[in-house]
Amino acid sequence: NNKNLGAGESRNIGIKFSKGSYIAFIDSDDEWHINKLEKQISFMNKNNFLISHTSYNIINFEDKIIGRRTAKTLSHEELIKSCDIGLSSVMIKKDLFDDKTRFTKLTTKEDYVLWLKLSMFR
Repeated sequence: NNKNLGAGESRNIGIKFSKGSYIAFIDSDDEWHINKLEKQISFMNKNNFLISHTSYNIINFEDKIIGRRTAKTLSHEELIKSCDIGLSSVMIKKDLFDDKTRFTKLTTKEDYVLWLKLSMFR
């Protein structure tokens, strides 16, 4: 971008120009396991899922694991109470995105708002 549009709008632009069937996210301070994408796509295809997220470790500046979030199926009601979905663990079929289903322009929690929106369609 020529100017800072924020994370949400930058992600929307990336999604718009993407050419694949799936969208996966990774923040600059995160890292994926080597075969994450292949395993997640295989899991989604096998189970006919349009969106998924994975478990992830919380690592400090010394590369020590200090916590873990375990992925589980969440209802909309559960998700309203708390969001432990890490953006960098999410994969979504690109077809789910449109003018109404996109990241908001909020400066924080824009991903959480999208997860809430998507969870209403289950």
